[in-house]
Amino acid sequence: MSRNAHFRMHGPIGALTALLLVLASGVRLHGQWTVPVKLELSGTLPEQRQVSGLAMPDATDAGVSLDAERTQYTSTSSTSGSQVLSALLVPAPTAYQSGMTITVIPTEAHEAGASITLNGLSPQPLHARNGAPVMAGELPVGVPSRLVFDGNAFVVLGTVGTACPEGYSAVGSSVCIADSSAAPRNFFEANLYCRQQQARLCSFGEWVAACRADAAFFTTVPSAEWVDHAANLTETAKTVGHGQDGTNVPPGAGCNFGGYGTAASDNYRVRCCKDR
Repeated sequence: MSRNAHFRMHGPIGALTALLLVLASGVRLHGQWTVPVKLELSGTLPEQRQVSGLAMPDATDAGVSLDAERTQYTSTSSTSGSQVLSALLVPAPTAYQSGMTITVIPTEAHEAGASITLNGLSPQPLHARNGAPVMAGELPVGVPSRLVFDGNAFVVLGTVGTACPEGYSAVGSSVCIADSSAAPRNFFEANLYCRQQQARLCSFGEWVAACRADAAFFTTVPSAEWVDHAANLTETAKTVGHGQDGTNVPPGAGCNFGGYGTAASDNYRVRCCKDR
């Protein structure tokens, strides 16, 4: 501490006098002080308004500098699991406290109504800001999501999509996809059909993401379905579910199969998507 530092004290004269004598002595001391008065550092230079050289504590009940505390505390963690998200913080919390705020980075897609556990503590529900349980995939994989504990559940801060309408399921945090496909029709009629449902044809990526996320999805795909708004080729469009996988010539079926050279006048099933 600089010997030239200026202090303005508020409190009993005795305490002020004792503190000034210690400061004036220039003696280097070790230990902790409990000062029953307000201490204000008002030196003209920055180096005259700081306390430096604080070491790590020798015992677990000893004091610690703010910098040391910050370097040892972690509030961000990746998570594993789909129904119960598991995260590890350092130091490990011993209990959940109202107002506890953490950042999680999921490593896999989670299911609807998922919960979270920190360092092995009991799982706590994950809720949207409206209090409803999270929908499937509302915490995107690989993206940091901020959560706060309200005493009953961890609430997702920021924007979380609204619930999907009846007959639709969530694909991540921004898209809803129809649970089943409609009867076959040509590409132009498929576009019109989705518009009449106040929806649109799913993109190729949205359809594949939904198919891969739910093992039961492909049981609702009896034949190829239209996707996207066009194929960038004259009088052709894209289909998925049945066709080619992009590398093998023989046709097949599954989440990775489809084609971009399907005649737009042909009839295929249609599944719609909506933005959340």
